[in-house]
Amino acid sequence: MSDANYIGDKIKELRKERGWSQRLLGEKFSPPKSFTVISRWERGKVVPSTGHIREMAGIFQISTEVFICPASRQTIQAN
Repeated sequence: MSDANYIGDKIKELRKERGWSQRLLGEKFSPPKSFTVISRWERGKVVPSTGHIREMAGIFQISTEVFICPASRQTIQAN
């Protein structure tokens, strides 16, 4: 699984756990993001920037590490 797909799946999972629509999640950003941006992230078409990942972690009240693919974590730890 690519990092983009892993991040997208995580975003979708976290959003659905909270019962939020893509539009509602987008509205929580400052400035707001359109539901099409959220959709592209969730489908792995676009990888959110580091800044967006930080902001999302705050929105979901989780650590940014949640968005790091386990395979990438192992590579980071090995270095």
